Amino acid sequence: MNQDWFEFINARMETEREQYGKTEEYRHRRVIEIQQEEMLETNLTKDEKHMVDEVMFARCLSLERDGERLYQQGMRDCVGVLKELGVIG
Repeated sequence: MNQDWFEFINARMETEREQYGKTEEYRHRRVIEIQQEEMLETNLTKDEKHMVDEVMFARCLSLERDGERLYQQGMRDCVGVLKELGVIG
């Protein structure tokens, strides 16, 4: 894949993230995340919280990368379908 393709995909993903951030689903999820963060703050020692934060950060990075891969594959699939239909060359 060339650099232009990655830049295009990244720009599309950023636009989608911005749009998702405006949804009710996102706002609801953020409320739950804040509640969970407060629970961690009050129920764990600092060392335990630090360990949980590290694990969660690593998981989030992994999930974000998985999402990027799925999005890229969806774009490739879409282009393939458009080519099969003769819409693009």
